[in-house]
Amino acid sequence: MFDDGLYNGWSNRETWAANLHLSNDYRWHTLTWDAVRKAVTGGASRYGIAHLLESCFNDYIEDPEGPLALNGEGHEAAVLRDVGSLWRIDWLEIEPHWTDAVKEEKAYE
Repeated sequence: MFDDGLYNGWSNRETWAANLHLSNDYRWHTLTWDAVRKAVTGGASRYGIAHLLESCFNDYIEDPEGPLALNGEGHEAAVLRDVGSLWRIDWLEIEPHWTDAVKEEKAYE
């Protein structure tokens, strides 16, 4: 079997899982989308947007009164367990998926 080192087309499982969680939870997606849209409109660099995505992810899972906490420790732990090692997440790989989608949306406005 051919192993190109990718996980579902992403550089590693952690990056894939982090983007999956950001994209699949409605509230998380909406908060992140609004932040990225504002950053793109403000002319932020891709490094700035990558850092913003990381902050959105970390703030959401660390918020003691946020949706993950409201669902109990089990859900937050499940997200962290699913993602695995946070330091392996490649935020610069995730960034263009969000930035390009925002730019595409703006093109239709």
